[in-house]
Amino acid sequence: MHDCRYGRVVPKTNEEIWRRKREGNRERDARVIHQLKELGWDTLVVWECSTKNTSDIEDEIRSFLG
Repeated sequence: MHDCRYGRVVPKTNEEIWRRKREGNRERDARVIHQLKELGWDTLVVWECSTKNTSDIEDEIRSFLG
């Protein structure tokens, strides 16, 4: 998972289902980012929790866009 503390919360019910879902999401994300890179695209992943501080996210987007 990423560094957001909310992304590390373990659900109290259906733990195995959520564990498999999260793992599948990580695998899919890595695969898609790799495929985009092979096609010549750069990617910027923005997590909802990182949008709380708008100045930080604005700086990150500006830096990414060059």
